[in-house]
Amino acid sequence: MADQLSVQFQELAKTSNEEELRVLSLLLKGLKERKTQNGTYISKLLQLSSELGENGLTMSMPITSLIHNNLGIVHGGVIATLADTAMGTLANTVLPEGKSAVTAEIQIHYLHPANGNSLICKADFIHKGTKTMVLEGKVYLENGTLCAHSTATFFMIAAEPV
Repeated sequence: MADQLSVQFQELAKTSNEEELRVLSLLLKGLKERKTQNGTYISKLLQLSSELGENGLTMSMPITSLIHNNLGIVHGGVIATLADTAMGTLANTVLPEGKSAVTAEIQIHYLHPANGNSLICKADFIHKGTKTMVLEGKVYLENGTLCAHSTATFFMIAAEPV
């Protein structure tokens, strides 16, 4: 498998333009970080970083061509992934050991095209129940423009060993 990947990589590197090489570099960087740091593949590929504060959680990610759609703006599914990940990360911070929160339902409203240098999602609790939680996530451009608003319900389940 490694030999086959090496051949594919060499062929791709020879025929790629600069933008394609930048995307390939981002993918390789994410995979390398996943091997050496804690986190999911998607969080490393999207270069997500988060900060837990008194008023919720803030998660950010750079805007790169890796996440653009055909219009040259951030793909809506990536924005939804950022919001879901931020809200889910916050939900999991308040659970007792042995429990995990998983998305049961998510709704997102896209309000402004996402283009620029970075996206920031601010996640907060709306409701903390004994079996479910409802959270809100607002996704902003680095200049403060609100791009998307999301709400989600999370189920509390028994954590599965990884």
